Amino acid sequence: MEGTDQSQPLLHLREREIELLCHLKTNPTEYEIGNKMCIRPKSVENYKKRIADKLGLKGRRAVVKFVLKNYKIFEELSQFFIKPAQRAEQGTGNREQGTGNSSCKK
Repeated sequence: MEGTDQSQPLLHLREREIELLCHLKTNPTEYEIGNKMCIRPKSVENYKKRIADKLGLKGRRAVVKFVLKNYKIFEELSQFFIKPAQRAEQGTGNREQGTGNSSCKK
């Protein structure tokens, strides 16, 4: 991807995949992302794999590195893809290990 616009590959991602990438900028666990997105940690892993495939990255760790390398892009996208209450939680750095997110519908 050298010499190309780093935001261009994002056009091939779905909204939910971009939301997950925005959560990754604070390097949370799969469990924490799952709680925020109302999905299971295994689904978070699957999303990362699909994103890696779409972006031409090698593995889920490469997805996290991509987000950290392009932090400013995902900081901007967070305003559109992450709810304000979730953005406030990310800013505090709290890492809750609860049993689930009460805002998720069952």
